[in-house]
Amino acid sequence: MSGRSKLNIIEQEFKYAEKTEFWRLKEEEEMRRTIQMKRERALTEAKRIERARRIKEENCIRRGIISAVKNQPSADSAHQMLDMCVCVYICIHVYMYIYVYMYIYTYTYTFIDVYM
Repeated sequence: MSGRSKLNIIEQEFKYAEKTEFWRLKEEEEMRRTIQMKRERALTEAKRIERARRIKEENCIRRGIISAVKNQPSADSAHQMLDMCVCVYICIHVYMYIYVYMYIYTYTYTFIDVYM
């Protein structure tokens, strides 16, 4: 074989290696993008589920308050029961806000630790 044909073979091998590397990097980037999209969808779905659960819980509390007020024989004890239910309702909301804040805070720092 002449020197020129050996050089052509080597050049072809380099071109092939460059193409192979290009496609490997492209596939890797696509995989990263797919995983990131799945994470974002999972987080959005978790938020939606949490929001639906919270709405159901609030509706249950509201129904309980209305039922308690309707079932009370005297107006005075109805007001006491309503006051107690409102206090419970407020406590539950404060707890939920603390829980959501801690969840977001934890997730944010976990995300920063992992990706930065």
